[in-house]
Amino acid sequence: MATRARLINYLSEERYAVLSARFAAFHETMNDPAQPVVRVYDTLAPRHMRELQLVREVSAELQQKKLDDTEKAVSISSTPHYLLSGITSRDSEKQVLF
Repeated sequence: MATRARLINYLSEERYAVLSARFAAFHETMNDPAQPVVRVYDTLAPRHMRELQLVREVSAELQQKKLDDTEKAVSISSTPHYLLSGITSRDSEKQVLF
């Protein structure tokens, strides 16, 4: 768990006090939907928000490609071998491929 001694190396004492107070307020209101949302950290700058949005879009595109490739692999693995080798179903009745 983050302690004051550990965080003080990375934050000024003033910043630590602000974040601690915000976290305490967040912790008190987190189970009460009637209370307004308490944000512990400051919002990101517009440039960082654009970069984050770009990362999300690229991740979504890569995830979709992964799902498409997985579906393709499953459909190939469930296709009978004689269809993959170019032998018609009539030929496969005469031949056994193994």
